[in-house]
Amino acid sequence: LELKPERYRDQVEIPEEQIRAEYEARKQMRENTATRREVAHVLINVNDQRDENAAIERARQARQALQEGSRFAEVAREYSDDAAPAASGGNLGRVGQGALPDPLDQALAGMDVGDVSEPVVSDAGVHLLKVIEEERPEMPSLADMREQIVADLQRAQSDSLLAEDLVTLEELVYEHSDLQVPAE
Repeated sequence: LELKPERYRDQVEIPEEQIRAEYEARKQMRENTATRREVAHVLINVNDQRDENAAIERARQARQALQEGSRFAEVAREYSDDAAPAASGGNLGRVGQGALPDPLDQALAGMDVGDVSEPVVSDAGVHLLKVIEEERPEMPSLADMREQIVADLQRAQSDSLLAEDLVTLEELVYEHSDLQVPAE
């Protein structure tokens, strides 16, 4: 008695709309995870000398300086308590989603290149974020991915059919004293 996923693949047909839906889902997931942004920040520490409200106010002053025409690098050098990035204009380098703490990731999610955030509070302090550049790797076309998508969907559905038959087989083996009926 032998059950293998390969025996079920011929029984599985994948409709075109399912292929397209899977492609769109993969495309969305890739956009969410593969996008890398060059980000700069100003960090205002919260400590014994400055509480969170004072840090937020200082971040607002830095944002006001930006709105009045100061360059982000100048504001970072003047206002930021994060010395290493401040020296390089606040630049944190290229980051992907999940590379920064959640409050910063959430703030960045709604930003476009050139945008400067409102003050963002994290465990490290209060930040102003700026998206300097964005890199989105190009997604292969549906035509290029079709074969792999179909194979993946067939494999998943074949595995599901196999799992259903295994449950049935277990029941039959339990109910009968020999393997004749289950084998049939």
